Amino acid sequence: MEQTEAKLLLEQEAEKEISDALKKESFYLKIRTYIPSLVIAGFWIILGYLENLGMQSGIFTILNFFTGAINGLNGSLIGGTIGKALLLVCVNAFFREIIISDEEPENKWKMVLPSLKKGLLETIPMYKEVMQIMRLKQADCTTALAAGTAAGILIYPFITGNGSFTNSFVLIMLAVTLFRQLKDNSGLFMVVMHWILSHNEKISRNIADAAVTGISTGFAGSLVIAACGEIPGAGIVIRRILTYGIPAVLIAGCAAYYFKNNGHAKKEEA
Repeated sequence: MEQTEAKLLLEQEAEKEISDALKKESFYLKIRTYIPSLVIAGFWIILGYLENLGMQSGIFTILNFFTGAINGLNGSLIGGTIGKALLLVCVNAFFREIIISDEEPENKWKMVLPSLKKGLLETIPMYKEVMQIMRLKQADCTTALAAGTAAGILIYPFITGNGSFTNSFVLIMLAVTLFRQLKDNSGLFMVVMHWILSHNEKISRNIADAAVTGISTGFAGSLVIAACGEIPGAGIVIRRILTYGIPAVLIAGCAAYYFKNNGHAKKEEA
């Protein structure tokens, strides 16, 4: 009897040790997943301070581009802050699969560039997905694609703070993240989309996919618009014309396409 009790006691202690070890590993894993965010936040503090001092350098410009450090400092504070938050969400989503992988630490860093390259090649401009939606020949999906593209372009000046190319890295990360999560049907943005779909029966999954694909395409295209804004002299004027002109054409075109197809459908029913 005493041996049985002793054996049970040892088993309970062993289970407790295993449970504690798993909890500890889970805790350290959670901390590691936030490392990219902490690093970027550190750059924000340093580069923001240097920006306020008026210090400029080619290296600072590159770092500002990849970290979004000056988003909101020289434009819309609210928009820039939202853009920074979105950038952190996308960076965490991108690095999470690398951090939690079972690869050795030295191999994880080797995965970063190939993973980013693969993500860019698979997602920008997502020609196959866009053409697939176009081939459906459904007025609702085509309209959602065009409207989503227009929305992505119109949103870009807000989330970059001022529409400048220096603040536009968030557009790349948003396009890549949205396309990848749409393809894998997982991630934060897909959770939001599924929640919207569950509360609105009028929106089908095809329409939602088309809208998200359009928004992602709009973000990717906005990078080119932001680059046009850096042209000496007329850059800002060109950027404004493209930012508002392209969405206006898309919205007008998709409205005409939608009403035209609906008119044909009604005639066929009659």
